[in-house]
Amino acid sequence: MPRMTQGQCWQSKGLLLCCLILVIAAACSPQTSPNDRSLELSEIWSQEIPDSFVVAGITGPLGRLVIWSSSQPFFLERDIRGSIREVATGGGDPPLAVAFTQAPSSIVSLALAGTQAAELRLSHDTSAKFLLPFKDRVADVEYLNGSWYLGAQDSLQAFTVHKLSGGTVLRIFSQSLPGPKGHGRAVLNGHAEGLLVSSRFFPFQTYLIAENGRVQRQISPSFSSEGFRHLDDSTRQRLVALGTLPLDVGYLQTLADPFTFARVLVTYDGGGSMIRAVVVEAPIGFVASYPTERIVLALRQLEHQEIVAYRWRWVPHH
Repeated sequence: MPRMTQGQCWQSKGLLLCCLILVIAAACSPQTSPNDRSLELSEIWSQEIPDSFVVAGITGPLGRLVIWSSSQPFFLERDIRGSIREVATGGGDPPLAVAFTQAPSSIVSLALAGTQAAELRLSHDTSAKFLLPFKDRVADVEYLNGSWYLGAQDSLQAFTVHKLSGGTVLRIFSQSLPGPKGHGRAVLNGHAEGLLVSSRFFPFQTYLIAENGRVQRQISPSFSSEGFRHLDDSTRQRLVALGTLPLDVGYLQTLADPFTFARVLVTYDGGGSMIRAVVVEAPIGFVASYPTERIVLALRQLEHQEIVAYRWRWVPHH
């Protein structure tokens, strides 16, 4: 899932985001050509989060969102009325990732327990530790259909995905990805067809892999398109991907300039072909999507840190 850092998502206070509706990209449909519809985002609610709680991820159904931090050993839980409460993680360290299980309804988290061990923490104060059969640094974690997926990278450029299920850890995917040494090179996101592995650095490939690791689709932006032509070469090279999210039809990818408010919002059709890239000036990053409800969640920094929910719809493109 997307991990947001202060430099990647916002750089200053006091920006007024006046436009609540963003028309960002075209979308395919069986009745239209690929470029005559656009994705319109309308803000439906926002939730202020304490600035001391550095948001690392969001999960759960919309009526019971669970927000976890890279700086605090507790969760925040938001109910359907917009009320926020603190929930203990069951451990002293911030978690790597959090999942919300429907049956039974509970919050589970995954944390490192040393250099080659991990710990599962349950909401009723029980935990289980297991050894990781690799020494690579864990860069991102995603929970999907009852299994944990750990994204790790070695000292070179290989990014691997390991599936943790029933106490067994199995490597299912490996791909050489570009990026500076010491930085996480990919972001993991769940998808109805499997797992999205999104490279964080140029040229920003995304791989849709099945739960057994087989690559089903490869997605990447076209830098000759009109949206990217508004950016100079140095800006394109320093962009950082915040992840690729599934939509009801296709995908939404966010590329962020670490030094400005510039965000490139890229949409793809259901087959993975790029539709359009649009540059917006806003200190936001999209972190979670709910395709059935057509809602996407973003982190935004105006006067304070906020989680913002947008509803999307397809409109004729002009």
